[in-house]
Amino acid sequence: MAEGEYEDQDESVIEWSGCVSEGCYEFIMTDEYGDGVNGSQWGSCDVDGDMTLTTPEGAVILALGDPDFGGIIELPFCLPSVQGCTDAGACNYEEEANADDGSCFFIGDSCEDGDPETILDTIQEDCSCSGVPQVEGCTDETACNYIMEANVNDGSCVFVGLGDIEGNTMPQNGLVETYTYNDATAGNSYTWTVNGGDIQTASTGVDVTSVDVLWTEDGFGSIAVTESHGSFTCEAMVSETVNVLINTIGEWQKRGISVYPNPVRDVLYIEWPEASGRLELTLVDGRGRQIWAQPWIPGRQELSMSDLDAGVYTLILSSDEALNLSLPVVRQ
Repeated sequence: MAEGEYEDQDESVIEWSGCVSEGCYEFIMTDEYGDGVNGSQWGSCDVDGDMTLTTPEGAVILALGDPDFGGIIELPFCLPSVQGCTDAGACNYEEEANADDGSCFFIGDSCEDGDPETILDTIQEDCSCSGVPQVEGCTDETACNYIMEANVNDGSCVFVGLGDIEGNTMPQNGLVETYTYNDATAGNSYTWTVNGGDIQTASTGVDVTSVDVLWTEDGFGSIAVTESHGSFTCEAMVSETVNVLINTIGEWQKRGISVYPNPVRDVLYIEWPEASGRLELTLVDGRGRQIWAQPWIPGRQELSMSDLDAGVYTLILSSDEALNLSLPVVRQ
C-alpha cells in the first residue's frame, strides 16, 4: 500500500497483497497524529487499530501487538517466514526462526504437567513442567484447624469468636438484663465474665450462649464471652461495653430535677433550676436503641413525645462530670 492510502478511513479494514523476494525487510508505519493507532486513549474513539502481515496460507509473519507506538514504528521481518519462538531468553528458543509464533515459554510460567495429583504447575529452572503434590485441608491461618502444609482448601475451616453479644448496652442499675452470643456453634464451650454486675445464671459450660446479668455499679462496665471449640485447642473472646445508668427517681429529686407528667401523652417537661456545665438528654427505647439526643437547655425544657409509639422508654441525663441518670418514661 502506498503512503497515505489509509487516510480518512475511520474504523475500516484495509487489506493489501503483493509479492516480495526472499530476504529480510523492515515494515515502517508512521502516524502524523502521534497516537499510533491507539485512538481510544483520547476518550473520543473506542476503536484501536492493529496490523498483521501474513503469507497466502494465513501464517502470520509479523503483527503489531501494541497500537500505541507514537509517531512511528519499525517492524523487521524475513522471507521465507520460519515460524517459531524468536526470544533468545525463552526455554524453547529456535535459532532458525525469524517469525515469532507466540509459542515462547519461560521459567516461572504456568503450565500443565499432566499429573492430576499435582497443582501449581510451573516451568522449572531446567525448563521442564512440574507441580507440587496436592495437600487438602484448611488453608486459612485464622481458623482453629489451619494446616500449614495444606495448599488446597477443602472447606473444613472452623472459626470461633466471629459473633457479637446482643443485649442492652445502656442498662439501669439494679435491673436484670439478658445477653446472648449471636454466632454460637452447638457443642462449643462458652465462659462469660462481667464488670459492673453479677451473672444470675450459669456462666460457663457447653452451649451456655446466654446469661442474665444484674447490674450493680453505675458507670461504664463490660460483658464478655470466650468461645472455645470442642475439638480444637482454640478460643476467642468477644466483649461489649455497657453504660450502667442510675435509675431511681430519688436520684433525680436529690438534684432538684423534676420530670412530669409520667406517664406522658404528648409533651414531657423537665425542670432543673440549678443545672450547670455541659448536659445532654438522650431517649432510648425498651431495647436500648437511641431515639434522639439533644443538649440540655437550662431552666424548663419541653420534649415532644407525640410521634412515639406507646411503651416504656428511658430518659438519660448525662453531664461532663460523669453523671448518668436514667428514668423510665411511659408513653401512653
